[in-house]
Amino acid sequence: VELELVRLNNFLVEAPDLCVECEDHPVWAASSLGILKTAELYSFIVSNAGATLRITKLLWLKHVPPKVQLFGWFSWKGRIKTREFLQRLGVICENDSTVCVFCNSESESLNHVLIWCPFVWNIWTEMLKWWDVQSALPCTVESLLLWWAGGKLKKKERLIWGAIPLAVMWSVWRCRNECVFRATPPNLEDICELIKIRIAFWVNPYLRDFQFSVQDFGTNLRQIRRCLGGVGAMD
Repeated sequence: VELELVRLNNFLVEAPDLCVECEDHPVWAASSLGILKTAELYSFIVSNAGATLRITKLLWLKHVPPKVQLFGWFSWKGRIKTREFLQRLGVICENDSTVCVFCNSESESLNHVLIWCPFVWNIWTEMLKWWDVQSALPCTVESLLLWWAGGKLKKKERLIWGAIPLAVMWSVWRCRNECVFRATPPNLEDICELIKIRIAFWVNPYLRDFQFSVQDFGTNLRQIRRCLGGVGAMD
């Protein structure tokens, strides 16, 4: 107790003298001038939660359906009801199989069914080729979203690019459910075309100065990007 009193006394002694003539007022410590400004507040938030903020900006997109946005958020948080997840909750018995319905060789974890699985990996590869990009993707949903949020693109071009990961994960999960509950065999070409169609329907209403058909999105993406002032920014 005495030691704490000594520390408190030293702290008070070292405190600056109060100026009777000056009025007390709050000071924003993150600013050199002590004044709170919107730009400095944003910079402070980014510096303390930069990665999280980048991911959320990629998930909550106004041109993507709310249910798909929510699915993306659940995927990021690891709350998708994969077989491994359901087994941990006790919904699936420990002796029941958790094998992936696509590859039938590995357990269906979140990152496996949305990224690692060879069938799903081929979907990501095809979508990158569609964008005219070659890259090795990260192996977790969070790192994938962080990677996707990087790069410099024109505003309208980013509408398309930002919708791709949500469209892929949503379409993969829908396909997975069709396989599980209806025994529908997965088809790589069909799901890739479906992803492009979904993106076209989501994005087209926000490209008011341009008129593109669904077929254009599937076959002439490079030309669309040129019209939007892009191409080459992610290469």
